[in-house]
Amino acid sequence: MHPRIWGRAIKVFLKGHGTGRPHGDMRQVPGIYLVRSGQVLWQYVSRNTADRPDYRTLEQDLQSALSVSS
Repeated sequence: MHPRIWGRAIKVFLKGHGTGRPHGDMRQVPGIYLVRSGQVLWQYVSRNTADRPDYRTLEQDLQSALSVSS
């Protein structure tokens, strides 16, 4: 597993949040998609379970995708 996954897991565990027993597809990673009329205008597919987009620029990225599609 990627070292960032362990780092996030330890941080969450120390805050008192346990994960419980694993279920489902443990290899599934998150993603964010902007879809309009069945067409994917923008996507962010995480590289691992600890990866996430830069939320500070997410709104700007989505606005750019919407203006290009118009």
